[in-house]
Amino acid sequence: MKKLTVLFLAILVITNISFSQTNTTKSPKREKIFFGLSVGPSFPESDYKNKEFTLNSGYAKVGYKIQAYGGINLIGVLGVSILGFTNYNTTNTENLKNNITSTYPGNNWIDNSKSWQLFGGMGGITLYYPLDKKLTLDVKIMSGLLNAISPELLFVSGSNTYKLESQTTNSFSYMTSIGLNVNVGQNVSLTTSMDFMSSSPSFNNVKTTTSINGVNNETTTSFSREINIINLMVGFRYSIR
Repeated sequence: MKKLTVLFLAILVITNISFSQTNTTKSPKREKIFFGLSVGPSFPESDYKNKEFTLNSGYAKVGYKIQAYGGINLIGVLGVSILGFTNYNTTNTENLKNNITSTYPGNNWIDNSKSWQLFGGMGGITLYYPLDKKLTLDVKIMSGLLNAISPELLFVSGSNTYKLESQTTNSFSYMTSIGLNVNVGQNVSLTTSMDFMSSSPSFNNVKTTTSINGVNNETTTSFSREINIINLMVGFRYSIR
């Protein structure tokens, strides 16, 4: 994270110098304030996508992300921005189901598991560098709070049930993003970007309950999830110049 920050700041210095030496008559009037909305597929990585039967597996499948953001350009290509987002990822718990089947044979388990839900707010610095009259490079490095709701993992076979409860927790998260904006009007741009987000929330005393042939049992466990996600986003951006 420290190396990434140093690299980003170095890019800011270089591009600020380059921007100040560029013939600004070739570029449109710079924006002062901007707002945007984007959406795209969400690709889980690391523990988050692990589908093996382990304590830290997240079982997450490809989902989607929606985000809204706004900001102010300050000096040269440097600005600040904030964003709010939500991520949804369904689950693939086939290996967990196989383990339950081997532990409790003679059952035909039906998977009624829920999805991961992630919500967050971030703030940070942006690099907004015009490449020509219509095309602009947009780079962000941001950090903030992630609210993670783990999925309820529920399997049912007749009157028998196996359930890992859902839990909500908060954690620090950060995101880096690089994208391109294409001006399609005086104040409107179409946007595309690739984002990488990371967080490591902890889930404590999560209940696992079973009801097998009328016998009920309850255990608790604690674990962490390394949630890394790559998002490919498209959207639009409105500028006040």
